[in-house]
Amino acid sequence: MKCPHCNHTIHSNQKYTAFTYDKDCHWRVVHEQCPECQKVIIYISRGKRARDAFTEINRYLVYPRKIGGRSQAPSEVPQHIAEDYNEAGVILNYSPKASAALSRRCLQTILRETDGIKNGTLDSEINQALKLFPPYIGDAIDAIRNIGDFVAHPKKSTSAGEIVAVEPGEAEWALEVLEQLFDFCYVQPKKLKEKQDTLHKKLVDINKLKLKIVDKEVDKE
Repeated sequence: MKCPHCNHTIHSNQKYTAFTYDKDCHWRVVHEQCPECQKVIIYISRGKRARDAFTEINRYLVYPRKIGGRSQAPSEVPQHIAEDYNEAGVILNYSPKASAALSRRCLQTILRETDGIKNGTLDSEINQALKLFPPYIGDAIDAIRNIGDFVAHPKKSTSAGEIVAVEPGEAEWALEVLEQLFDFCYVQPKKLKEKQDTLHKKLVDINKLKLKIVDKEVDKE
């Protein structure tokens, strides 16, 4: 299974605690701790009990809160950015306007923390990003302006976090774009760094082995 906190694939080691029942079914808490991020995962499980056997009908994730069918921000994403993204997902179905506002603020924070982009309006920062990011990322970011209709709602650019009317699909698309940015800006660089560190260690070990061989040959002479 994948941890709903950090999205790493983990070996499930769940524990069960029965806590109540009614005429239709029995209820129990299912919980475990992710070995990667060390955070707790909690479900409420509903099912039928016959003698000592429990047959689960369905279960509901209660912690972390489900965010519009998406996983939470990857663990590689800075906490202050992840919080905005996660909250935007939680409220997506309740208030698309508020969700889109949080996503725009999240996007602007990422762009402002990117080397080579000068602070300005979100619109101007997107223009700068188009020159820095690969086309598939740039096109996705640019679509936020087109879907969001920045011309009709200039506050989306000048006050990125302000709650204003949204276009159909804008809030959902903003979250999709953020997921792509997370992978490009945080997840892949970390994976590359880990691979480089592993390769460097192997090269160091090889050089150490070569030195040992040379030293032994010198000793023989």
